[in-house]
Amino acid sequence: MISVARTWPAASIWVAALALACTTARLATPGGEAKLGAEAAAEVEQQVGLVRNPELERYVSAIGERLAHGSGVRSGITYRFSVVDLPEPNAFALPGGYVYVSRGLLALLNSEDELASVLAHEIGHVSARHHLRHSLLAAPLIPVRLATGIGSIATGIVSPTLGQVVGAIGSAPGALTLATHSRGQENEADEIGQKLVAESGWDPRAIAAVMDALSREVELGGRDPSRSTFLDTHPTTPARAKRTLERAGALSVARVAPIARDRRHFYDQLDGLLYGDPASGGVIVKAEFLHPELDVRVAFPDGWRIENGSDAVIAVPESGDAVAVFSIAARSEDPVAVAKQVIHDASLRVDGALDTAAINGLPAARISAESRARGQTFRNRVAWISRGGSVYQIAATCLAKDWERYRAPFDEVVASFRPLRDGDRQRVREARVRIVAAKSGESLAALVERSGSAWSVERAAAANAIASAETALRSGAPVKVARWEVYEAR
Repeated sequence: MISVARTWPAASIWVAALALACTTARLATPGGEAKLGAEAAAEVEQQVGLVRNPELERYVSAIGERLAHGSGVRSGITYRFSVVDLPEPNAFALPGGYVYVSRGLLALLNSEDELASVLAHEIGHVSARHHLRHSLLAAPLIPVRLATGIGSIATGIVSPTLGQVVGAIGSAPGALTLATHSRGQENEADEIGQKLVAESGWDPRAIAAVMDALSREVELGGRDPSRSTFLDTHPTTPARAKRTLERAGALSVARVAPIARDRRHFYDQLDGLLYGDPASGGVIVKAEFLHPELDVRVAFPDGWRIENGSDAVIAVPESGDAVAVFSIAARSEDPVAVAKQVIHDASLRVDGALDTAAINGLPAARISAESRARGQTFRNRVAWISRGGSVYQIAATCLAKDWERYRAPFDEVVASFRPLRDGDRQRVREARVRIVAAKSGESLAALVERSGSAWSVERAAAANAIASAETALRSGAPVKVARWEVYEAR
């Protein structure tokens, strides 16, 4: 998917290189830790992004700042708390006191106590300087929607990389991983965090509720194993859960009023929160890729698997013996010039002259070409189309022996490129958390059906800490659901 919200190189990308050279020498001094943390935080903001919701930001920061004044917090650090724009439920901290909770995790929390517990746990890692024991720190491996910047793949997605492209479907290249802490470090962060939570007036048992919610989410299955979650980076065990509850029983909770006075007011902070992937980077609807910001649409053959790969939208048939790749090739209005550059750089043997006929009224250039790699001959259909100051590239490739079978489908993909129509825009949707008041005695299953939730009943139960789909709800009880809503530029 290609997004206009940021300024990175092209379509949808798996962020792959936020590796920070966190040497022990740099981290050993307060100045070095602060500098390294600031550098890392700048990378997180640029490469992953923060949720820009002033009210939510103030709320999370208010909780974090109360915790950061606790008796067990290392002095000399100015803590900063942010909501990171990640669909996965996760939280992490960087050297120097930068603490992040993902919007994906917020959607699963059910009380201010739970949010305070997550933030306090991360403060515990920073306060105990656990980052000193890792030679490499990075943010979680998460797919991120890119900006209108220009990709560098114009010369790399044609046939010489067919095997690599097909093989990469479903995988996440790169090494953007969050260091997993040891059991001892997790226990220490739990201990520090629970003490801070109790001193600040929240329930120190809530960290166990967070673990339960995340465990239920993981049990629902269906998530991409390459997309890191809190339980991946903060592994838990039954013994650890037992220890947190035993420790909580020995702590005295300060008499301090919460910021959100009850569950309803806590949920109000989450209302409208984006859940899952943003539509701003484009969506795949059946066999079509629709991008609301760039105002483009391209369709792939029915039955093909379509994914956002590295720097491109990639479609592959079930047989895996062909590939069609859609990307931004250059910031330009001259598709012919871009085409000639790619042909030269990729050493393509073009059939005849460059075809410069328009595609759906848009300036374009296209070729059929042959190329060789690893002793095999490939056939390629490549098109470059100008739209809105960018030249888009569609490159479709198969082995020469399969050309007659794929020529027509390749041509249909090229011919499908066009601006969005009104009906297309109505199909560009994203899920947002909404709060629904239950009717007296209504079951969760009935509420989910009534509200048109994008969540299954099981996911709604996990997200609301409700035992089962048939649990009877009290009148007016607030329940989180996710609703599909037509995308609106913000």
